[in-house]
Amino acid sequence: MGKILFRIVQQDLGYAVEVTEPGAAPYTVGGFKTEEEAEVWVADRQFAAKISEHWERLPNPDREY
Repeated sequence: MGKILFRIVQQDLGYAVEVTEPGAAPYTVGGFKTEEEAEVWVADRQFAAKISEHWERLPNPDREY
């Protein structure tokens, strides 16, 4: 698996994260009020990627999928 690249960019009313994943089209996640909020989002995704092989969400029995 290749590296996931990101860049935090300023938008009209806040910040967004531009994400480029190997084998996928680039996408942007917006809606962050501050650059720090965007940084926290990136850190959370990096942590999730590190543990993703060890953790799997169980289905919620009260929700239809």
